[in-house]
Amino acid sequence: VPKIGARLAQEKLHVRLKRIEGQVAGIRRMSDDGKPCADILVQIAAVQAALGQVSRVLLSDFVAESVDVLASASSPHAREAHITELLELLRRYGRLEK
Repeated sequence: VPKIGARLAQEKLHVRLKRIEGQVAGIRRMSDDGKPCADILVQIAAVQAALGQVSRVLLSDFVAESVDVLASASSPHAREAHITELLELLRRYGRLEK
């Protein structure tokens, strides 16, 4: 399975994930402090949007690396296996129709 390519991309991903961790901790504090439900739901929506962005970045990286993998695949079976994996990820996380 291709991994996040460049070190810079990985560092940016870690920064995003740390920010999301902070947001989730804030939601927990809001709940503990008895903040209004509407305020908590706004923060939950923000976390969901941030996680969606992380998913899109990871999927985009995977697709880009897949082009290289497919171009250098040594056998038709290896290409087919990678295409199957790629399509499954796109169906599951990229909203691709079956």
